[in-house]
Amino acid sequence: MAREVVVGRNWRNVKLLILVAILAAADIGFHVEVWNTGDSITASRVGVATLIGLIMLIGGRIVPSFTHTWLLRRGGEHLPVSFNRFDFVVLLVSAIALVTWIFAPDSDATGVSFLFAAILQTVRLWRWAGPYAWREPLVLVLHLGYAFVPLGFLLGAISIFDPHTLAGTAAMHAWTVGAIGIMTLAVMTRATRGHTGRELTASALTIATYTAVITSSVLRVIAGALPQAYGSLLDFAGIAWIAAFCLFLL
Repeated sequence: MAREVVVGRNWRNVKLLILVAILAAADIGFHVEVWNTGDSITASRVGVATLIGLIMLIGGRIVPSFTHTWLLRRGGEHLPVSFNRFDFVVLLVSAIALVTWIFAPDSDATGVSFLFAAILQTVRLWRWAGPYAWREPLVLVLHLGYAFVPLGFLLGAISIFDPHTLAGTAAMHAWTVGAIGIMTLAVMTRATRGHTGRELTASALTIATYTAVITSSVLRVIAGALPQAYGSLLDFAGIAWIAAFCLFLL
């Protein structure tokens, strides 16, 4: 990846290269931590935080860009706001919150930083004019997937300040099943259609894929808040998750 960045002089992607390098280090750290302690909690947080960082960076490019293109073609008046200083502040605050979470997951400082990140990320997402693109699932799903980023921060803050309401893993599930799962399928379905010359609109099968993965994400998050129905919700979330990727494969 470094070779591609250097040869192509695509210096903008150095940030992504750094994050992927951290992800590789987290993968190594996962095995080292298990070998030494029998657990992998810290390395797992590093890996998840890095992936959320990638979604914040890449999502910050493609979500408003694809939305802008779709709305412009239809003569929309409400267009996404371009990247500016506000987005930089949001990324900075979110990065600080994630680093704090890695080293002190239960501290009040993490809870406060999570709360600020949740608010700023919600405003950032709103500035991308997602509600005006609701007619095209291929675009709307990007907004729904990214919405799990601020949701994860919010759930994380709640679990710290009111641990009796939510488990400490609430943020982890919102980010892994929701943000990572949905955004992965959203980008892959759009990329495969675009790179094979197909029309950039969601088919019935694609919509079914989105429905399944979103259902899985919502059920997984709700399961943590409803201990009396935890097992059933977890089963349904797992079935919906498997169905989503099987539908994508089909």
